[in-house]
Amino acid sequence: MEKTIYSNAYAAFCRVIRDTREAKGITQTRLAHALNRPQSFVAKIESGQRRVDVVELIALAKGLGCSPVDLVERLAKELERETPPLRERATSRARK
Repeated sequence: MEKTIYSNAYAAFCRVIRDTREAKGITQTRLAHALNRPQSFVAKIESGQRRVDVVELIALAKGLGCSPVDLVERLAKELERETPPLRERATSRARK
């Protein structure tokens, strides 16, 4: 099993964080200041170099002016676009 920090799903999570930040017009520096962390902390999260735990997810959401649920829902939608539901994958394999 692939380590989650290197998975396509984790890359999608990082994109959700970055896209949300950019859509709200928040710089990495401003978000880092809200989190009381250096700008490199945010850069490493967005580039996938640093794994985020649940407590940090809550803090990120607050710094982004949204709820953790909003971020998770955005991630779920992103993953749905990337990966068809299991039964669709099974059907497409059966056709081959």
